[in-house]
Amino acid sequence: MDSIQQEDQSLLEKFAQTNDQIWLARLFQKYEHLIYGVCLKYSKDVEWSKDLKSQIYVKLLAKTTDLQVDSFKNWLYTFCKNHCLDEIRKKNRSNSALDKFRKFQLSAFDNVYFNSEQRLIVEEDKKALQETLAKAVESLSEQQKICMDLFYFKRLSYIEIGQELGLDIGQVKSHLQNGKRKMRIFVNQQFRHLI
Repeated sequence: MDSIQQEDQSLLEKFAQTNDQIWLARLFQKYEHLIYGVCLKYSKDVEWSKDLKSQIYVKLLAKTTDLQVDSFKNWLYTFCKNHCLDEIRKKNRSNSALDKFRKFQLSAFDNVYFNSEQRLIVEEDKKALQETLAKAVESLSEQQKICMDLFYFKRLSYIEIGQELGLDIGQVKSHLQNGKRKMRIFVNQQFRHLI
């Protein structure tokens, strides 16, 4: 075992013994460039890669307490790759009514020769979508609204949101996931007739 592997193993052991996230955070920061690179390689999306990187940290919290590997770096690469592939599969499977509605809108814009009635319909659709999204946001709890705002508009990471709001990463992730789910259900119900 070389010195890098020994250092990694030492940090893993300290985290397992103390359950103090500082040890895992040090290990995570050491390989953050590798994690982000793997996420970017598979997702091909800068913003989604940041989300995936945060998700990986949360998953590492649960996995590393009893982890025994010869090479943490090699294990981490495989772990990241598998997580990214799982998330890509999930994303491909979800074909919600909102996605169908967006496709419907885009196909409406393909025709450049709109008459005045067609332009009015497209404008009404855009307005209806904006109103529906605003109502969907209002249906969220206060914590979900704040977390969604900090994550999607202010581009803070799970860790930064947790620090700002005094929440642990699991709570932040839960607020974001539940908020997205509530909004998706709300929008799906509003536009179900377009499917």
